[in-house]
Amino acid sequence: MRRRRRASFPPRESSECWLFSVSGHCSLPVAGRTERTSRVRPSTSGAICAIAEKGSAVKDCAICGKMTVPGSTYCARCRKFMSGKYDHQARRQALKEAWNRGQDGFMCRYTGVKLDENDTKDPWYLSFDHRVPGKKGDLAVTARFVNTVKATLTADQFPKVMEALARHLEGEPFDKESIVE
Repeated sequence: MRRRRRASFPPRESSECWLFSVSGHCSLPVAGRTERTSRVRPSTSGAICAIAEKGSAVKDCAICGKMTVPGSTYCARCRKFMSGKYDHQARRQALKEAWNRGQDGFMCRYTGVKLDENDTKDPWYLSFDHRVPGKKGDLAVTARFVNTVKATLTADQFPKVMEALARHLEGEPFDKESIVE
């Protein structure tokens, strides 16, 4: 089996596209606009140029609006939370609701904090929570530790428990009866 040649940066030749060799697509300017393609060819002058494939339109991610991975509805960032998962529509809706363009990330539904998307051991890692425990299709994006704490509580019970816990940490006795519905 032949091994693929590793891409070098900067490119060894002026006609080689480093971005294409690393990511499989290119975002070089073509005729005054940026187009993403899956084919990159050197121009006759030796300069780098991208030739858009026939029929390969640049699409926006269905969740965050960024450029998609070729052949996908999602960008690479969103795709890792969607690929091969159950409850596809519910996940998509939850991610759309959690996306914050200004923060360029997903926000926890319960805390409002920007979530970590890379370190799966981080307590602030993006997690999906059933708003009503066990009910399919009703998901919210939360921090992993919040999802663990919430466990079998409903979305209405959870804030009441947190308020009771906060009062308890300030010195008041924990009032279990105030949170039971």
